[in-house]
Amino acid sequence: MTSKYRDYKVQGYCDSAAFYLCCVYDTFGYETAVLHLAVGGEASHTLTLCRLNTEEGKWIVQDPTYNLVYTNKNGQPLDIYEIMTLLKQRQDRDIYYTFGDTQARYIVFDNLPNVAVVDDPSTIVPNTLNHYVFLPGEVKEINGKYGVLYDMRQPGAFQAQVQDILEKTLGQDGYPATTDYLFLRPVNISDSNIADPAAMLEELQTFASDS
Repeated sequence: MTSKYRDYKVQGYCDSAAFYLCCVYDTFGYETAVLHLAVGGEASHTLTLCRLNTEEGKWIVQDPTYNLVYTNKNGQPLDIYEIMTLLKQRQDRDIYYTFGDTQARYIVFDNLPNVAVVDDPSTIVPNTLNHYVFLPGEVKEINGKYGVLYDMRQPGAFQAQVQDILEKTLGQDGYPATTDYLFLRPVNISDSNIADPAAMLEELQTFASDS
């Protein structure tokens, strides 16, 4: 599993975390996929899809960046298609975040040229969108490298970073300018152990665009 992870071409922290979680599920025999969502170029996020070994075969959605799973009000995991259906009906209030126990972790970098550590989302300016941004943050040296303490309970920080882009894209399409609605913009499946990930992506895109 580790060698497969090292060979993966990481596009960012959320991409790396989503892929590694897929590796874990793959080890235990689950069908998995790394799903990329994006609008406007820089408003993007990556999630993990895992197919449950049940009669329904639901593709549940996990977000390892924030250590959460998308559920209904009763805490039952939502299928990717259930999430899309709720969003197309503007019923995002029926989508809940159920967090895991871990609240923070250190992310290790060789250097920090592209890392911004800020305490207040209002201080983020557009030119930091190409950087890794952590809210709030703490940096310390770890074995000659740099560790950034990442608060995993801060999905609202991502919203603050991409608000303007969402308003110009999803907002103009008539959707609320919130990150949940990125589910309606699947753009890629970069890694999967299923037979035909391209067909799965096309199915998701078609389902998302159907009224």
